[in-house]
Amino acid sequence: MQKIFVLFLFLFLALFGLASLFNTKTEVLDAITNEKINIAFNQDYSFTNIRNVVNAHFDNRVPYRIGLYDMISNFEWDYFGRSIKPNKAIKGKADWLYLGNDFGGVVSESAGLRHYSDKQLRIIKNNILLLKKSLKRSGIELVVVVPPNKHSVYPEYLPYEIFDDSKLDILDQQALPAFLNLKPALLNNKEMGQLYHKTNSHWNTHGAYFGYRAIINYLNKQVGFDLQALPFKHLDLYASPTNAEDISMMISVKVPEERIDGKVSPKNKLYGPVLSKKNPYFTQATDPNYERIHHNTKCNDACLDKVIFIRDSFGAELVDLLIYNTRQLNVLHTKELDLDYVINQQPDLLIYEVVERNLDFLLKVCSSVELKAALEASGE
Repeated sequence: MQKIFVLFLFLFLALFGLASLFNTKTEVLDAITNEKINIAFNQDYSFTNIRNVVNAHFDNRVPYRIGLYDMISNFEWDYFGRSIKPNKAIKGKADWLYLGNDFGGVVSESAGLRHYSDKQLRIIKNNILLLKKSLKRSGIELVVVVPPNKHSVYPEYLPYEIFDDSKLDILDQQALPAFLNLKPALLNNKEMGQLYHKTNSHWNTHGAYFGYRAIINYLNKQVGFDLQALPFKHLDLYASPTNAEDISMMISVKVPEERIDGKVSPKNKLYGPVLSKKNPYFTQATDPNYERIHHNTKCNDACLDKVIFIRDSFGAELVDLLIYNTRQLNVLHTKELDLDYVINQQPDLLIYEVVERNLDFLLKVCSSVELKAALEASGE
């Protein structure tokens, strides 16, 4: 009976919305004959601008448009078990949510349907090699760190099959210089607990910790540092209920989840307090709070003096862990690599973190022209 009531309510609101939509479309068509349309579109009659103007018009005039969309989205989810926007988000098994193809073609890539060409593989390898050599001439070490997509770590909840290796798998087979794929570290520690949020696209603190530990192990073995990873016992994990995460909010559905987060225990004596300030170099940053300099006031002799950490959204969980191993951590939330800034800062290490779905950034992380010019200037 409840389902029948919901269905009738849905049909009533849908018809009401369609009637309003029809009237609104009539208004728009009538307005085409009016000079005011030129003001509305600002003389820009591109498809994108027309769509944006009409959408804004509907938002202002169609009653309950947002509420109606939320109801339809939840109806699709509850009664048909699917996402209203599959290109934005897809529903997996056991209420796991995954990003759709609008985000770097992540579905096609995770299924093994998209690959790099031989030319693209050479470009990525040469870019990383040139960057490594350029930094090495200034005494700076490099590691390119790639956290895997949730699709790669939890494929068992995906609603489709994996047909072939992903782009990340193929890159990992190329023996790239200074390249660290974190996928094996995450897969090898799945039995330790949930490492990614169910309805969010990111790893949780638990997953980030195993990524951090893999970074420290790599730096010790491949670069020759002598660093000690923060012991797991100093990480306080806690769960909190949520039903509004980044993926669920994209499709306006509420999926309950026990979100797992964590922080470095304030009781530990290994570092702190950590002092943080804005980076004065990035005065024009979109959000200056992203570009910060962190100082560890209790770093031991094994710590690095300075590390530059270029990150995307996945890197946020790594900041409080990496600061354990350096006296100064310059954090930059950006897609761009300013080579002059890095060299002028003279860090011990540059960590360039890019999540798997954004791997194509490595095709242009630093232009070959810029890197070659830096090498020529250094006499190599």
